[in-house]
Amino acid sequence: MTHRWRDVRVVNGYIDPNLTLAHMTHNAAIIMLHRRLAHPPPQSKAWLSGLVSAASKEACVMAAMKIDKISRRYLAVSEGIAPHQFTFCLFVAGQVLLGMLREKSRV
Repeated sequence: MTHRWRDVRVVNGYIDPNLTLAHMTHNAAIIMLHRRLAHPPPQSKAWLSGLVSAASKEACVMAAMKIDKISRRYLAVSEGIAPHQFTFCLFVAGQVLLGMLREKSRV
């Protein structure tokens, strides 16, 4: 992968909306794939190791943080209404971050 496509960057006040959505969608997919292992139902804990669960939680949190970072960059320089897929990715990331807050408040 070339460095040109690796990060979402603002160049001369412009950020590529397609590249932005691609990165956000990728990270939302990571969350959707890992969230069941990160927060398994009580009956499935017999086969799931704590190591797998912890690694999946970390993957979810890192992906949510990337979505946050990318969306802030995009919203800082873009005008108009964000695409619907953009808001879905923010929703998925928000669920992860809200879940983290709930877990911390229980401790």
